[in-house]
Amino acid sequence: MFEGDIVYDNARRDWPTSGWCSNSRELPFKCTLETQNFRPPEEKELTFSAYGYQGTEVMGVELKTKKVTNYSNAPDQYDEPRRDLPRRPPYAGRV
Repeated sequence: MFEGDIVYDNARRDWPTSGWCSNSRELPFKCTLETQNFRPPEEKELTFSAYGYQGTEVMGVELKTKKVTNYSNAPDQYDEPRRDLPRRPPYAGRV
């Protein structure tokens, strides 16, 4: 996963401030990642689906520390991330 700002200059796109977030090989478990949203209000964390780990888990990675948090922590269940209020966990629950 990468994060950064897209800059438009004379109809040309550039990604000058890109940064590395994480990839599945850096995690202590096997899964396929799908990025979702930045977590409001500070947007210092990126949420993602961890397909194939305990079913599918809703995770977040802090952009600076690379700390991974499992928000759904519901084995054998499919959970889906969503953009929500900052005080609530970023997952929709059972789907």
